[in-house]
Amino acid sequence: MTRVARPIALEPDLLLALLIGPVEGDGLTDEDLDLGWHFHGGRLLEDYVGPYCSRPWGWWRFEACEEMPRAHRNPETGRWEGEGSETVRLAELLNHPVSWSELGRPASSGGM
Repeated sequence: MTRVARPIALEPDLLLALLIGPVEGDGLTDEDLDLGWHFHGGRLLEDYVGPYCSRPWGWWRFEACEEMPRAHRNPETGRWEGEGSETVRLAELLNHPVSWSELGRPASSGGM
């Protein structure tokens, strides 16, 4: 059977969820997120102004089919770990070598 997708409006809650990830209690279902990315993902990618070498949460979920790599605070040391992990994973997925010195480079200086 062919699945027929229904259009879904890009309301503020859906927009934020597709950019940074859903939050508990936002009322969005997995189907809402899937349809939202299906109908609006292309435009979100075109307009995305996130950090250099990054993608919105929806891209990771629905295009790469994996969790969005994120920096996290180590509870034992209180320090941030994994900064740049999204850029490194994107480079792996795109088979594009990246040096750690490129991670802080602004988007205007070229890149992915």
